[in-house]
Amino acid sequence: MTSYLLPSWTEDGHCTKILSIDQWGFHGEGRLCEPVNVRLRKDTAPSGTAYIATIIARCQPDGPVTEGKLQAFEFNRYKGNLTVTTK
Repeated sequence: MTSYLLPSWTEDGHCTKILSIDQWGFHGEGRLCEPVNVRLRKDTAPSGTAYIATIIARCQPDGPVTEGKLQAFEFNRYKGNLTVTTK
């Protein structure tokens, strides 16, 4: 499990871990992943709403292009926190 904080939620306003997400995939921590299947849901409580995405993606390490391998991830965003769990 890896946790990320938005800069506005950190002590000094600086990112210490970077995960880049765009409409075609996500990359960071030495790999590029392209989604194959995405399931979205949300969980609402009096304290706020959590947004959860379960993603099956084809991932490959940075560097020369390879076929990659399928991996499952769960993205959980709640307020200024993003937790990514590899399943």
